Amino acid sequence: MKETIKPISIEIKGKTLESAYSVYIVVVYYGSKKYFYIGQTGDTKAISARSPFYRISAHLSYYAKSSQNQIFEGMADLLGKTYSDRESMENILKESTIQIHSFPVIAFSYKTKEANDLDTHHNHRKIVLKIEKAAIKWLAKHKKEHFILNKNYNKIPQNCVDVLSEDSHFIQITQFLQKLIDSENPLETK
Repeated sequence: MKETIKPISIEIKGKTLESAYSVYIVVVYYGSKKYFYIGQTGDTKAISARSPFYRISAHLSYYAKSSQNQIFEGMADLLGKTYSDRESMENILKESTIQIHSFPVIAFSYKTKEANDLDTHHNHRKIVLKIEKAAIKWLAKHKKEHFILNKNYNKIPQNCVDVLSEDSHFIQITQFLQKLIDSENPLETK
Protein backbone atom coordinates (compact mmCIF):
# COMPACT_ATOMS: atom_id res chain seq x y z
CA MET A 1 0.00 0.00 0.00
CA LYS A 2 1.32 3.40 -0.95
CA GLU A 3 1.85 6.07 1.66
CA THR A 4 -0.71 8.86 1.52
CA ILE A 5 0.81 12.22 0.77
CA LYS A 6 -0.80 15.09 2.63
CA PRO A 7 -0.42 18.49 1.01
CA ILE A 8 1.09 21.41 2.88
CA SER A 9 -1.00 24.45 1.97
CA ILE A 10 -0.29 28.15 2.26
CA GLU A 11 -3.01 30.66 1.45
CA ILE A 12 -1.74 33.93 -0.02
CA LYS A 13 -4.22 36.75 -0.26
CA GLY A 14 -3.66 39.01 -3.27
CA LYS A 15 -3.32 42.16 -1.14
CA THR A 16 -0.27 40.50 0.45
CA LEU A 17 1.59 40.93 -2.84
CA GLU A 18 0.90 44.66 -3.28
CA SER A 19 3.96 46.87 -3.69
CA ALA A 20 4.22 49.68 -1.13
CA TYR A 21 6.74 51.35 1.13
CA SER A 22 5.88 49.28 4.17
CA VAL A 23 7.01 48.40 7.65
CA TYR A 24 6.50 44.75 8.49
CA ILE A 25 6.63 42.62 11.59
CA VAL A 26 7.51 38.93 11.59
CA VAL A 27 6.75 36.95 14.74
CA VAL A 28 8.07 33.44 15.19
CA TYR A 29 6.27 31.56 17.94
CA TYR A 30 8.46 28.69 19.12
CA GLY A 31 7.47 26.86 22.29
CA SER A 32 6.42 29.52 24.77
CA LYS A 33 8.73 32.16 23.27
CA LYS A 34 8.20 34.89 20.69
CA TYR A 35 10.89 36.08 18.32
CA PHE A 36 10.31 39.43 16.57
CA TYR A 37 11.82 40.84 13.43
CA ILE A 38 10.85 44.28 12.09
CA GLY A 39 11.73 45.27 8.54
CA GLN A 40 10.84 47.75 5.82
CA THR A 41 10.46 47.67 2.07
CA GLY A 42 12.00 49.93 -0.52
CA ASP A 43 15.12 48.88 -2.39
CA THR A 44 18.31 50.83 -1.65
CA LYS A 45 19.50 50.89 -5.28
CA ALA A 46 16.57 50.24 -7.61
CA ILE A 47 13.23 52.07 -7.64
CA SER A 48 11.22 49.26 -6.12
CA ALA A 49 9.10 48.69 -3.01
CA ARG A 50 8.06 45.06 -3.31
CA SER A 51 5.73 43.46 -0.83
CA PRO A 52 7.29 42.06 2.38
CA PHE A 53 6.07 38.66 1.23
CA TYR A 54 8.95 38.49 -1.24
CA ARG A 55 11.48 39.15 1.50
CA ILE A 56 10.35 36.48 3.94
CA SER A 57 11.91 33.48 2.19
CA ALA A 58 15.27 35.28 2.13
CA HIS A 59 14.93 36.09 5.84
CA LEU A 60 14.38 32.38 6.59
CA SER A 61 17.19 31.20 4.32
CA TYR A 62 20.00 29.16 5.87
CA TYR A 63 22.69 30.09 3.35
CA ALA A 64 25.70 31.42 5.22
CA LYS A 65 26.65 33.91 2.51
CA SER A 66 23.24 35.58 2.48
CA SER A 67 22.98 39.09 3.90
CA GLN A 68 19.19 38.84 4.10
CA ASN A 69 18.73 35.84 6.39
CA GLN A 70 18.31 37.83 9.61
CA ILE A 71 15.48 35.69 11.01
CA PHE A 72 17.31 32.39 10.55
CA GLU A 73 20.61 33.84 11.73
CA GLY A 74 19.07 35.65 14.71
CA MET A 75 17.21 32.58 15.93
CA ALA A 76 20.27 30.37 15.43
CA ASP A 77 22.38 32.80 17.50
CA LEU A 78 19.80 33.02 20.29
CA LEU A 79 19.38 29.23 20.38
CA GLY A 80 23.13 28.55 20.32
CA LYS A 81 23.11 27.03 16.81
CA THR A 82 25.39 27.53 13.82
CA TYR A 83 24.93 27.30 10.06
CA SER A 84 26.10 23.70 10.23
CA ASP A 85 23.07 23.01 12.46
CA ARG A 86 20.70 23.51 9.51
CA GLU A 87 18.70 20.36 10.18
CA SER A 88 18.27 21.31 13.83
CA MET A 89 17.17 24.84 12.86
CA GLU A 90 14.80 23.47 10.23
CA ASN A 91 13.24 21.24 12.90
CA ILE A 92 12.84 24.28 15.17
CA LEU A 93 11.17 26.25 12.38
CA LYS A 94 8.92 23.26 11.56
CA GLU A 95 7.68 23.38 15.15
CA SER A 96 7.07 27.12 14.96
CA THR A 97 4.22 29.33 13.83
CA ILE A 98 5.33 32.31 11.77
CA GLN A 99 3.15 35.39 11.35
CA ILE A 100 3.82 38.29 9.01
CA HIS A 101 2.08 41.62 9.54
CA SER A 102 2.54 44.38 6.96
CA PHE A 103 1.77 48.08 7.35
CA PRO A 104 1.79 49.90 3.99
CA VAL A 105 2.89 53.45 4.81
CA ILE A 106 3.22 54.99 1.33
CA ALA A 107 1.66 53.64 -1.86
CA PHE A 108 3.94 52.59 -4.69
CA SER A 109 3.02 52.84 -8.36
CA TYR A 110 4.95 51.79 -11.42
CA LYS A 111 3.07 54.23 -13.65
CA THR A 112 3.52 57.67 -12.06
CA LYS A 113 6.27 60.19 -12.74
CA GLU A 114 7.36 59.69 -9.10
CA ALA A 115 7.87 55.99 -9.82
CA ASN A 116 10.84 56.88 -12.01
CA ASP A 117 12.33 59.53 -9.69
CA LEU A 118 15.18 58.22 -7.54
CA ASP A 119 15.05 61.19 -5.12
CA THR A 120 11.36 60.62 -4.38
CA HIS A 121 12.05 56.91 -3.94
CA HIS A 122 14.86 57.60 -1.46
CA ASN A 123 12.67 60.05 0.48
CA HIS A 124 9.91 57.43 0.78
CA ARG A 125 12.50 54.87 1.89
CA LYS A 126 13.81 57.26 4.56
CA ILE A 127 10.30 57.68 5.97
CA VAL A 128 9.69 53.95 6.39
CA LEU A 129 13.26 53.43 7.61
CA LYS A 130 12.69 55.94 10.42
CA ILE A 131 9.44 54.22 11.40
CA GLU A 132 11.15 50.80 11.26
CA LYS A 133 14.02 51.91 13.52
CA ALA A 134 11.67 53.62 15.97
CA ALA A 135 9.45 50.52 16.12
CA ILE A 136 12.48 48.29 16.80
CA LYS A 137 13.63 50.63 19.57
CA TRP A 138 10.09 50.77 21.02
CA LEU A 139 9.96 46.96 21.00
CA ALA A 140 13.32 46.76 22.78
CA LYS A 141 12.08 49.15 25.46
CA HIS A 142 8.88 47.14 26.00
CA LYS A 143 10.63 43.79 25.97
CA LYS A 144 9.20 41.14 28.26
CA GLU A 145 9.59 37.46 27.51
CA HIS A 146 10.32 37.88 23.82
CA PHE A 147 13.41 38.19 21.70
CA ILE A 148 14.40 40.64 18.96
CA LEU A 149 16.03 39.19 15.86
CA ASN A 150 17.16 42.48 14.30
CA LYS A 151 20.92 42.90 14.37
CA ASN A 152 22.38 45.79 16.37
CA TYR A 153 18.99 46.98 17.62
CA ASN A 154 20.69 48.24 20.79
CA LYS A 155 22.64 50.79 18.70
CA ILE A 156 19.49 52.61 17.54
CA PRO A 157 19.25 55.95 19.42
CA GLN A 158 16.31 56.35 21.82
CA ASN A 159 15.43 59.77 20.40
CA CYS A 160 14.13 58.15 17.18
CA VAL A 161 11.10 56.98 19.22
CA ASP A 162 10.59 60.46 20.66
CA VAL A 163 10.76 62.09 17.21
CA LEU A 164 7.98 59.84 15.90
CA SER A 165 5.83 59.74 19.04
CA GLU A 166 3.05 61.70 17.26
CA ASP A 167 3.31 59.91 13.89
CA SER A 168 0.06 58.04 13.18
CA HIS A 169 1.81 55.15 11.38
CA PHE A 170 4.24 54.67 14.26
CA ILE A 171 1.41 54.80 16.82
CA GLN A 172 -0.63 52.18 14.94
CA ILE A 173 2.39 49.89 14.57
CA THR A 174 3.35 50.14 18.25
CA GLN A 175 -0.25 49.53 19.32
CA PHE A 176 -0.25 46.38 17.19
CA LEU A 177 3.13 45.36 18.64
CA GLN A 178 1.66 45.73 22.12
CA LYS A 179 -1.16 43.35 21.15
CA LEU A 180 1.41 40.86 19.87
CA ILE A 181 3.43 41.13 23.08
CA ASP A 182 0.33 40.65 25.25
CA SER A 183 -1.22 37.77 23.28
CA GLU A 184 -0.47 34.18 24.22
CA ASN A 185 -2.02 32.58 21.16
CA PRO A 186 -0.42 33.41 17.79
CA LEU A 187 -3.84 33.65 16.17
CA GLU A 188 -5.38 36.01 18.79
CA THR A 189 -4.22 39.19 17.03
CA LYS A 190 -6.19 38.52 13.85
